[in-house]
Formats: sequence, structure tokens, C-alpha cells
Amino acid sequence: MDRQLAAGNVINPLLAEADMNGSLVQSTQVATEAIPWDREFPGTRHFSVGYLSYRLPTIMDVPEQTQVFVNSLEPRWFFGTKGFAETAIGAPPGALANAIYNACGVRIREHPITREKIMAGLKAKGGIG
Repeated sequence: MDRQLAAGNVINPLLAEADMNGSLVQSTQVATEAIPWDREFPGTRHFSVGYLSYRLPTIMDVPEQTQVFVNSLEPRWFFGTKGFAETAIGAPPGALANAIYNACGVRIREHPITREKIMAGLKAKGGIG
């Protein structure tokens, strides 16, 4: 996956790349895994399940990526920089949904994207029996 970001003058390229990699991992998790909510009061607050049971994508789940930062001087801020923390977090969920649509013609409009939703869409289309 190649991404470009106009980030002003990037002062620390290693930190910028690490932030973009983290954004991709986090947004992949948002797109594919349901967030556990408090079962007693649905929709009110996040249900803490602990670090051992909360699944995050691994290196096998996230595609290889290349970061390209376009240095541009931002005259309003110190050293010509801009803030771009986690700016890439919004694009991957939609890109995953569009990739599924392009691959099999099933449009998933809400997250998380699950196998069950894809199979239900295929059955509704008459693609599988």
C-alpha cells in the first residue's frame, strides 16, 4: 500500500513513518473487528476486556506499505511543520470495503467487515448456494 501525505517539513522521518504504520494497523482493526461494549448497558461505554483478550492485527494481517512524505514549507508554524498524527486512520476502512466490492460485488456499508456479512451479501446476490 502506498500513501502520500503533505506533512509540511518532516523533522523526524522515522517517527513519521512509525506513526503512519500505527495508523494503518489501528484502522485495519477498526474495519475488521467489533469493539466490545458493556453488555449490561449497551451503547453507553467501552467494555474493558484487558490486553490479553483484545485482538490487534499482526504483521500477517497488515499489507506491506511504503510511506512517501511530500515536504512542503508551512509558513504559519515553527520550522515549517504541520501536525499529521493518525491522519491516515480514516482511509483504510473504506478502501477495504471498496476492495471487497471490486472483488466480489458485495457492498459492505458498516463496520466491522466480517466474513458473515460478505457471505450474506453473496447469497443475496445469488452468487453462492
